[in-house]
Amino acid sequence: MDRAIKRCKQQIVRRPKNAGYYVLLAKLYWFQKDHVLARKNLEKALEMDPNNQEALFRLARLEQSLGSIDEALAKYEDIREKNPQNLGIAMLIAALFEKKEEYAKARDIYEEVLEKEPNSSAAANNLAFYFAEREPTKKNLAKAEKLIEPLIEKYKEIPHIQDTGAWVYYHQGEYEKARELLSRVEGKAGDNPAMSYHLGMIYLKLGEKAKARKNLQQALNSKEPFHHREEAKKALRTARE
Repeated sequence: MDRAIKRCKQQIVRRPKNAGYYVLLAKLYWFQKDHVLARKNLEKALEMDPNNQEALFRLARLEQSLGSIDEALAKYEDIREKNPQNLGIAMLIAALFEKKEEYAKARDIYEEVLEKEPNSSAAANNLAFYFAEREPTKKNLAKAEKLIEPLIEKYKEIPHIQDTGAWVYYHQGEYEKARELLSRVEGKAGDNPAMSYHLGMIYLKLGEKAKARKNLQQALNSKEPFHHREEAKKALRTARE
């Protein structure tokens, strides 16, 4: 581990503007349970690249594992107040709001970030997913489609982008288009019960019950939490009929 940390630091010296090296260094410190240095490097990565999804996810998870989300929120909101242009911190606060299931507050931040930085792919993706997941009205789904469509083509190999697009299309009744997107990244997202659930629901709508059962069962077998576990159970019963 020490050799890995040393090598990573050498790469940072060579390429100090590469946020990915700071994320990697943070992961190494995380494995060593050095949470102070893990947090420091994740914050540095976000400062450099507010769109870095892994840095956002890991920092939110780190704060959650270390104690109260409210304490973490207070800390990062104080940082944001002093530096309102730090979009990485804004996105982290939104991620923490999602952890607390205060989704509307997260939505407001995504909208604010997009006002300041219209090219923020992370904010656009997350806002599109919010509309599909939380407020799937016809008007909101049209907004979501407008947000996600440019990202679908730009990030064809990124699972969570394709998943957002598929979920938007699912709620619009465009099941074939939804399946096409998720087929690009099927098997590339690791243990992601939400994606398995989405794919299962899409196959169920298309009448492909065997594939629906496979994906819904995969979602339910996962030890990772996801919000639609009860819906997945109900859908699996339907797929078995």
